[in-house]
Amino acid sequence: MGGLACLYAQARLEVRSRVQLAWTAAFVVALLLPIVLRAVSHERQLFGPELITITGLLATVLIVATVVLPSRLRSLTRALGIEAVLRYHRALGLFAALFTLAHAAAVITNNPRGVGLFLPFISLRAPPQTVAPVPLLSPLLTPPGRALFGLLAAVCLVLLSVLSGRRQGRWERWRRWHLAATFGVLLGTALHILLIGHLIPTPAVIDLLLGDPLGGLVLRSATQDPLAAAFLVILALTVLSVGAWRWLSRPAPFYVVGTRRVTENVTSLALQPMGRAFRRFRPGQFAWLRLAQSPLLSEEHPISLSSAVQDRPLIEFTIKHDGDWTSRLRRVRSGDVLYVDGPHGSFTPNMQSRRGLVLIAAGVGITPMMSILRTAARKHATRSYRLITINRPGQQLFHDELVQLATMMDLSLFEVTREQVTAERFDDLLPRVLREQLEYYVCGPVCLVHDAEAVLAELGVPQRRVHTELFG
Repeated sequence: MGGLACLYAQARLEVRSRVQLAWTAAFVVALLLPIVLRAVSHERQLFGPELITITGLLATVLIVATVVLPSRLRSLTRALGIEAVLRYHRALGLFAALFTLAHAAAVITNNPRGVGLFLPFISLRAPPQTVAPVPLLSPLLTPPGRALFGLLAAVCLVLLSVLSGRRQGRWERWRRWHLAATFGVLLGTALHILLIGHLIPTPAVIDLLLGDPLGGLVLRSATQDPLAAAFLVILALTVLSVGAWRWLSRPAPFYVVGTRRVTENVTSLALQPMGRAFRRFRPGQFAWLRLAQSPLLSEEHPISLSSAVQDRPLIEFTIKHDGDWTSRLRRVRSGDVLYVDGPHGSFTPNMQSRRGLVLIAAGVGITPMMSILRTAARKHATRSYRLITINRPGQQLFHDELVQLATMMDLSLFEVTREQVTAERFDDLLPRVLREQLEYYVCGPVCLVHDAEAVLAELGVPQRRVHTELFG
């Protein structure tokens, strides 16, 4: 059995590594492909116009990648983890803003009169053409019109890059503004590309849609770079399909079959699926929970599963009531309907491995640890577990159940206060001989997780052995 467990663990790691590699390769190919396509294009431009085209294409690819990353594709969240997904999302958004500004700088550098493109309502004369002739469809398609949408995309993108790291106030209000600005970026980018009519021959497309018998011929002759045009169409279809998956796919409805008060401000909700069963999850994962079906009309938040895998189809969430939305969950009763989108996340230890596991939880960060320990106890796990909880005195969640679990499995329990998160204290709790061979899972508020990471690094724990999940 031990050999089979090792093979299973190795196979699972290989699958996850391959998925990570596939997503990384897809991004690298998408980023390099515009340059390759322009290199093999039959169109030949001077350096200035070519730089405008390439920076514009690269900015478009980065915008699409920024939108795709946080779209809750399960293979992506399981391969990278939600923290990595959000970290890469912010980084790609910043690079998209920088390449958008580089695109604007290339326009001005190529022709200083191009500064009029950024003042569409002030310039009395039409600004100069950028790359291609102006489409002769309507006054909307003159340079001020296409510049207006390009300016809209650039301003929204810069605002997103600046404000994403400065979130203040209610999360749901920030989310609405974030979504509105994202829509502005996508709309402005799409109309900017279409109205320029360079790589996407907008007039010919309209002629073709209106039934021009020569539309096909005009379309082929009007396309300066058909490969780049096809690439842009693929990017557009990617955004539309991911957007449909994210905003139009319906989450699974669940009945509330039980509520349990853990403490005065912490509640566990037991849910049963109304229709299709909840997807098989791994201990440590989370799901997005909402009170209504529509993602636009109802707040939704990521909540860790606290139930054992063996409890399916029933699932359980443990929630701390410390905000408006979580306080509304306090009023949920048996028979109410909630909507669940999941499972997501990669904060999941290999349950088949025999390597010792150290779980470090702060506050309500104990919830994914409970899923891990409950699952292990039901599987009669033989590996050793050490649970270190960081709480104020007397505020240990699930204390009685943890004591009972310690009698059913090889589980050691330790309680420390925030002031005791030091290298000296943890040096007493962790065996030095096995320290570098153990796996560490840390979950809780941002500051406490970072403090625990720093302590583990000071004790010489390899970074690859430390897995984290931030709450808040």
